[in-house]
Parts: sequence; structure tokens; C-alpha cells
Amino acid sequence: CDPTRIDLSAIISAALTAVNPSRLVQRALGGDRPAAGGVRLLAVGKAAGAMAAGALHVLGEAVGDGLVIAVAPGEASRLET
Repeated sequence: CDPTRIDLSAIISAALTAVNPSRLVQRALGGDRPAAGGVRLLAVGKAAGAMAAGALHVLGEAVGDGLVIAVAPGEASRLET
């Protein structure tokens, strides 16, 4: 095994973990939880699904309703051209 390849793989893995939308939202929302049903969730964009999942993981029953607007998988690159 090439040590450079192993290092590169570790760097890429760490970078992807650091920018994981679900994990970042969970960290940002950590702390006091609002009353059940008191939160309306809105997530928009390419990472909307992952961000909403992270919020639901932390807020749980506090989310009364919400809206997630996301680009379908594979469609983002087509929209950017």
C-alpha cells in the first residue's frame, strides 16, 4: 500500500465528515429543546434532506410541521449548467 494514498484517503474522509450537513445541524441545534410541536422546520437546497434529518434527530417531537425543498439526486449538476 502506498502511504500517500492512505494519507489522502484519511484526509478526504475527515473532510467529508467535517462538512456532513446532518452532523453540522445536530451540533448547531444541541442544547435546550422547545416544547413538542413548537417548531416549524424549513430546509431548502441540495443538502436539505440531510439538514432536515439532522434537525429531526435533535428536535424530535418538537417539530410540529415543516417543508423540505430539495433537488432530486443527479439533478443538481444539470441545473448548474
